[in-house]
Amino acid sequence: MVVGALLGAVPSATSATSAFGASLSVKPSVVDVGKPVRVELRVYTLVRGKQTLTDKPERRLRVEAVSPSERVVRIPVRHVSRGVWRATYRFRSAGAWKLRIGNWPKGHAPQLTVRVKPLGPTPAPAGFAALGAPGCSPPSPRNQNGDELGRNEVFGTAVGGRFWGLFAFMPGGAAWASSDTAVVQHVVGQEWKIVFKLDDFPSVFYAVGPTGSRTNPVWGPDEHTSSNWGRPGAEWGAGFVLDRAGCWDIHATVGAVTGDIWLRVLS
Repeated sequence: MVVGALLGAVPSATSATSAFGASLSVKPSVVDVGKPVRVELRVYTLVRGKQTLTDKPERRLRVEAVSPSERVVRIPVRHVSRGVWRATYRFRSAGAWKLRIGNWPKGHAPQLTVRVKPLGPTPAPAGFAALGAPGCSPPSPRNQNGDELGRNEVFGTAVGGRFWGLFAFMPGGAAWASSDTAVVQHVVGQEWKIVFKLDDFPSVFYAVGPTGSRTNPVWGPDEHTSSNWGRPGAEWGAGFVLDRAGCWDIHATVGAVTGDIWLRVLS
């Protein structure tokens, strides 16, 4: 979705021969939920058709953001040069927002509509196939590069961060059944230690089985204070017993970050 990046100036008459006006703009022109954007306010005098940036409007202008639910948030702008004020702002929800000058003296105040798109999942890094999806269509991707440890890495489908699984501690007889996705065999009914990383230690953590029922870990999550696994984030270990074949979703949440590892169990 594209934002109208600049609003045409709206003048306010101050005398027979002069006026002052203002404009609002945002950059970048494509806005994602939670990503920083630059908001800019420009104020100028208009004398006989000539615009001149000025620091002296009739009053200090107030920039506001109005959410899709009509909640008004003041955006504190800082003076950066003559007639120019800027701020960095993060839109917290998707939808149509308005930027406006809340204390415009009279007439139609400068404003623009900002279309904020939902935040999509974090793309898979190089060496990984497509992100996993519900129903294991497809399962989450495995690392196709690196040493034996690295090839046991699984990259989850995460929004707002990154969710990793390290499946290096398989129970006896278990094995991968795919070279590039999280498909495994001979694990049903066995306790399985798995190591995970997320941006921070999870507040919510569980697995959902093929029937839709929630399965908690049989132990953990236990936070790891040291590790030789080089991926960024908070690390913890947990043990699961997956009681049947089918598609399993291992889910973790902390704050606004959510992640899912889609694991297909064959047997």
